[in-house]
Amino acid sequence: MPLQNDTRKHGVKFESDIKHPIDQLLINALDVLPDGFVILNEKQQLVFCNQRYLEICAPISQTWKNGTTLSKIVQDTARHCIGINTDDEIQTWVEQRLASWGKSDSWVEQPFQNGHWIRIGETILTNGWSAGIRTDITALKNAETKQRESEERFRDFAESGADWFWELNENLQFHYASDRLKEITGISVKLLIGINIRKTSLFKDSLKQQDVITLLEHINSGVDFRNLICKLTIDGNNLRVLQLSGKVLFDLHGNFLGYRGAARDITNAHLLSEQLKYDAIHDDLTGLINRKEFLQQLGVALEQSDRYQQNHVLCFLDLDHFKLINDTCGHAIGDDFLKQISNTIQTLTRTQDTASRLGGDEFGLLLRNCELDEAMHIAESMRKVIEALTFSWENYTHTVSACIGMVILNTSITSPTQALQSADLACYSAKNRGRNRVCLYRQDDIDVTKRRTDVEWITRIQDAFDNSEFQLFYQPILPLGINSVQTYNGTDTQHVSHYELLLRMQDESGKITTPSEFLGAVEHFGLSQRLDQWVLETTLTWLQENPTHRDNLELCIINISGTSLSDERFLNFVTVKLEDNPICAAKLCIKITESAAIRNLDATAQFIKTLKPKGCCFALDDFGKGFISFSYLKSLPVDILKIDGGFIRGILNSDIDKAVVASVVSIAKTLDIQTAAEFVENTGVTKLLKEMNIDYAQGFSIGKPRPLALMYPK
Repeated sequence: MPLQNDTRKHGVKFESDIKHPIDQLLINALDVLPDGFVILNEKQQLVFCNQRYLEICAPISQTWKNGTTLSKIVQDTARHCIGINTDDEIQTWVEQRLASWGKSDSWVEQPFQNGHWIRIGETILTNGWSAGIRTDITALKNAETKQRESEERFRDFAESGADWFWELNENLQFHYASDRLKEITGISVKLLIGINIRKTSLFKDSLKQQDVITLLEHINSGVDFRNLICKLTIDGNNLRVLQLSGKVLFDLHGNFLGYRGAARDITNAHLLSEQLKYDAIHDDLTGLINRKEFLQQLGVALEQSDRYQQNHVLCFLDLDHFKLINDTCGHAIGDDFLKQISNTIQTLTRTQDTASRLGGDEFGLLLRNCELDEAMHIAESMRKVIEALTFSWENYTHTVSACIGMVILNTSITSPTQALQSADLACYSAKNRGRNRVCLYRQDDIDVTKRRTDVEWITRIQDAFDNSEFQLFYQPILPLGINSVQTYNGTDTQHVSHYELLLRMQDESGKITTPSEFLGAVEHFGLSQRLDQWVLETTLTWLQENPTHRDNLELCIINISGTSLSDERFLNFVTVKLEDNPICAAKLCIKITESAAIRNLDATAQFIKTLKPKGCCFALDDFGKGFISFSYLKSLPVDILKIDGGFIRGILNSDIDKAVVASVVSIAKTLDIQTAAEFVENTGVTKLLKEMNIDYAQGFSIGKPRPLALMYPK
């Protein structure tokens, strides 16, 4: 501070005002301090300041001189260094500083106009003099600002983010928790701070016991952990699910400092995940486990049975005539009844048992650790309760019964699928024996053997579809209204104008199988419509590919199952096919059995009336087995009656057979319907049939069935 007659560059001493000389060494020391240092005498006049003080208070410090008063120094600092503008504000600030000069609580931190922060403080010396200190704390303030901004940023993220952040100190006490804690758990952060995690009610009263044990094991182990799932119950019933992660903290010397981590509220995601898991293994209508999960549990039971010699029994339950409820009341009412059945099944099962809806009106029941006598008792009780159930809808009261098949899970059962098939076979046996009963699976049971054969057939049938193993054979039909009786010897194939197409199946070895062996399985497993569609499509395609033969063709008979007759989807399928092939349709005759027609009379009549305008005609097969069938002819506008072959075989030697055939012919002629005879095995029968005015003959003496591909070989 270059003042009057003093040219030193550093701290300045005003010797005329010093009554007690200051040691030169002390002055030199004060002069090099990093803080500003000023000494005032008892009159509060400037007697000394070091270079740093001059720098801090620049530029106004250049005007100070020996004897400058404290009041002026403070006033100059307020106006020129701090930047207080109005006289009133300056006066107020000066009065406060002068009043607090030298007091211990007078230290202040003040921003200067040059952007620096200065800590201002004073102390009174023993001789009445005083010393003022000015420290530049800009770096400290900047660090504090950055730290505060960082903390505020962290809090902003913490409060606005999806996570709840937390810290534990070295004593495992909560040191910090973000405010989302209260939103998630209902617990105030203020109540949590300082509480040991082992004692807090958050984890003792709300958290599930096993989750408490797992969490504390992680905390006590002193290692990091991630994505630990904890379930909390808030207010006794409000479930919240947290995903906890924690990182252990150490100082530079490896001393444990606590934990820092985050907790995310994943309640909604967890509940959705649990719901998806539940839906994946449960039937959405009844709430019972579904077929897939049941087979998995069945597999576990089989392993237990083999490994631990445990006794388990599987039951397969199928409702009798349940389709009647769906057809009469609608599927919504049927669904309600299935719920009632499932509740009944669950009521009658034991705690260790598992019930499942396998599909439709079929249920499975796994009886664990159950002796056969007890299993029989449970199954019989269930059958009786179901039999006693009544279900009312509008003016209808419905009852159902159940067939239950049982199988003991022993070493002969090697897979869940085999177990279920065996129980299904036993259930099939119960149906064959009159329904509404319980049957135990036995390998030598006749019904079981037949059913098993059907199951084996279904695999072959599927393979036949996949590998194009179905074929059409043709069997010639002889029109009898010609001048002379003739036969087809099987060589003049290209002049066959009337024939019936017959289905055959050929395996890889070349063996030909007739429908009598596999149609039962086809009908039972619901494949009739698919097979009928194949027959129709194959026939129409063959006729289209052989137009010359098609144009000379008079009659081509194909067979349709009774199941397809009552299916509206199949009717729509045939309608479209015939509309697309009108020429072929005029050559086609669809044959239906008498029993199927009578069983589905209304549907059959509708089927015929819909398709006849498309050009095809209809034949009624196996006619004459019962004279009751005559009464149905008025409702069925068929074109041909195929007389049951049982009357034709013995017609040469039986007056009764002859009379029956004559009656059929008489009624048919009255109704303008043609007649055809099957099982014609010799020329004598053919001659008699012609004399009886029958229109067509079919049998081995006319021609045996041959592959359709041989008629026009490529």
